Amino acid sequence: MRNLLKLLVLFKPYWGWAAAGVILSVLTIMANIALMTTSAWFITAMAGAGIAGASMNYFTPAAIIRGCAIIRTAGRYVERLITHEATFRFLGSLRQKLFTDLESHPLEKIEKFHSADISSRIQFDIDQLQAYYIKIIVPLVAGVISLMCCLAFVFQYHLQLSLIISAGLISAGLVVPFIAFLFARRYAQNIITSAKDLKCQSVDLLDGLGELISYQALSYAKEKINTAHTARLRALKSAQTLDVVTKNIIWLISQLTFIATLICVLFLFQDGQVLQPDLVMLSMFALASFESVAAIAPALQTIPEIMVSADRVFRFEPKEKVCSVLSEIEQTIPDLSVEGVEFLYEGSSHILKIPDFTLARSEKMMFTGPSGVGKSTLIDLLTNSRSIEKGTIRLGGKDVCTIDQDQLLQTFTIAPQKIEIFSGTIRDNLILGSVDIRQDEIEQALDISQLKEFIDRLPGGLETEIGETGYNLSGGQIRRIGLARALLKSAPILILDEPTEGLDIMTAERMIEALLKDKKERSVVIITHMPVALDYFDKVIRFKF
Repeated sequence: MRNLLKLLVLFKPYWGWAAAGVILSVLTIMANIALMTTSAWFITAMAGAGIAGASMNYFTPAAIIRGCAIIRTAGRYVERLITHEATFRFLGSLRQKLFTDLESHPLEKIEKFHSADISSRIQFDIDQLQAYYIKIIVPLVAGVISLMCCLAFVFQYHLQLSLIISAGLISAGLVVPFIAFLFARRYAQNIITSAKDLKCQSVDLLDGLGELISYQALSYAKEKINTAHTARLRALKSAQTLDVVTKNIIWLISQLTFIATLICVLFLFQDGQVLQPDLVMLSMFALASFESVAAIAPALQTIPEIMVSADRVFRFEPKEKVCSVLSEIEQTIPDLSVEGVEFLYEGSSHILKIPDFTLARSEKMMFTGPSGVGKSTLIDLLTNSRSIEKGTIRLGGKDVCTIDQDQLLQTFTIAPQKIEIFSGTIRDNLILGSVDIRQDEIEQALDISQLKEFIDRLPGGLETEIGETGYNLSGGQIRRIGLARALLKSAPILILDEPTEGLDIMTAERMIEALLKDKKERSVVIITHMPVALDYFDKVIRFKF
């Protein structure tokens, strides 16, 4: 329930739109009830006046009927415009919050989640939460207000008649929906998690299709997908069954209330306590008034699913950090120092001990050592993406945990082991995140990364489309595109993780030599298990288990 309040807080900037949508919904509901009720009274009164040969004022009820019809039609249209506008604005804030939370969430926490699970939260759960306003807030608030208006109207008449209609409205608008809400809580978790499980299984099948076929395990993967699909259908069937049963029960209550009201009004008419037009009007009111509570049951049934989706979306909210006072880096090219740093992966008992070092202004440093000793983990620690267990990392004399994440990212340029290639041209992938890049800068980056000869051989040159994930490029070419991209970003500290992976010794040496001979003033850190061109480095740090 706390997460529902968080959603309300996100809606705070748009309460004007939200309130307008609720007001229009109430007006539309009441206009429809008034239209049906007044029409029944008017037709009966006109018939009675015609039979009796008497005259009556038909202008006023006719104007009321016409006005209610206009309000119902125009109000419903405008309500849709306003409620959807409020929803779109709310979804924009919600998506922005989710991406902000993901960006600041500790990397060791995010790694626990399947990529398809995170994608499901971004897509499926956000789509679920768009119903928070349209399918929960508006129906509940408008339904309760309309219900109170209907009860206030009916209690102007005979007490027994009022109690019959009130009992029907309260049963259909409160009792039955609350019972449906209790049942909906049982399967809400299954509806959301079954969608996530099915997506994860499908992604695993597509990503590992080659290995599954090679190891003749495709049938096993298909069985897992079928199991997830069956669970999904079972959860949806439960939801649909509850929805149908609830709607039918409410319909039955409305019909029984109508019959009971009709019988009661007939006795009142027989006793002369109500007139003939009022008999028809009150009977029609008993039937039409159920529109005021028709949307309450679906709204309450939706709440459990919204609660589950909200819990999954807010799961990435950042915890309060120990270091809350932010510092600014004052040096243009800050020095970097690591002292007594230890890191422990969650669920592991092995502590990674990072060697102490100091990277002075414009120094060139290499980290080397076998796989698994923490070379790549060091990058995440430097950018405060992971939390250290012990020790300190200082950048420009400031503890990195006191430096704003955006400033850290502006200070470091990182070419990780896994280079992300986006669908588009080579040029698009090179200038990613950089502004006002000149052609001579691109060519210089291509020269250093040993890509210029390859680019010149392409018919389209830099405008060559490389497809999604760079499917028509080799691993070494993708890695060198990542290096060239990093060189084009003007950050004071450049960190390259395994830049020579997939390259032959000669190409690797030429690339490292060209990189370190570059006249651009910045510090360079290269992490590799294949040390080359050692003479060009100011320091070489060897990691050990």
